[in-house]
Amino acid sequence: MTSYLLTAQQLKQTRKHMAVKNIKAVLPSIKVNMGGNVIEQPLPHRTVEYIDPFLLIHHWKDELPGGQTQAELGVAPHPHRGFSPVTFVFQGAIRHQDSLGHDAVVSAGGTQWMFAGNGITHSERPGKALAQNGGTLEIIQFWVNAPAKHKMEMPFYKPITKEDTPLIEEEKHRIQVVCGEYAGVKGNVTYYSPLNLLRVATEKGADFMMALETGHNTIIYLLDGQISINDRPKPKIWCG
Repeated sequence: MTSYLLTAQQLKQTRKHMAVKNIKAVLPSIKVNMGGNVIEQPLPHRTVEYIDPFLLIHHWKDELPGGQTQAELGVAPHPHRGFSPVTFVFQGAIRHQDSLGHDAVVSAGGTQWMFAGNGITHSERPGKALAQNGGTLEIIQFWVNAPAKHKMEMPFYKPITKEDTPLIEEEKHRIQVVCGEYAGVKGNVTYYSPLNLLRVATEKGADFMMALETGHNTIIYLLDGQISINDRPKPKIWCG
């Protein structure tokens, strides 16, 4: 793992031009059935169809009993085109297989990144040990749109392990830079849309501030715990 330790002076320099954004929408999750799996879906929402470039967000957390095969679990082969399904793995492991011959398992802390381009078929299932032995599976999947001029590019797939994800360590925060750039640290994926994807863990009671790109939409999804902005508590997801 590449780890970066930023000093207070570096953080101050990085954030001195920080944009101030107002909250435009608060979107609670709804429960939907996906192939027999009940998952949380904050996007699309009845009041917000998409938040460019994000088309969909799914959060799946499940306790697997064990004694099963991978073929009995997860999502069977299905096609995509013109965008990227991006999966953050928080607990357990996910196996990806696709029509281009890719076959990889990414465990907790890692990311599955697939660009569907001009067309690809893939399956997503819990790892073999998780299916056999049981345990907790928790993932979040984002559908990230691609600009029209790039939708028919060749597909690609990139598994990113926790160890391969650049990590910024601050006094009370740990920030994984999956895509884009934060505080001068670049992620391992270059995408067709200008995009920063971060996984942030903070200590209880800590304040967190980050620099925002001018003109970018911003989404925050709260996985665990509680959070407030401007002293107001917020549910799962909001954008500005």
